[in-house]
Amino acid sequence: MWAQQNSKIEIEEVALIINGSEVACHNRNKVRGNSLTIETIELYHFDNGRLTVRYFIHQP
Repeated sequence: MWAQQNSKIEIEEVALIINGSEVACHNRNKVRGNSLTIETIELYHFDNGRLTVRYFIHQP
């Protein structure tokens, strides 16, 4: 997904919280070329070389 959307999105990192092997991010994803902004909360968990990601997306 990211490889296809990378050039279309500008990401503003609103907040980044690291707690051991877990990370929580609040991102503001701005779609280039228009005024659409998509707010996300992203949770990352690292465990024995494995990455798990959860996305919570708010679209107006």
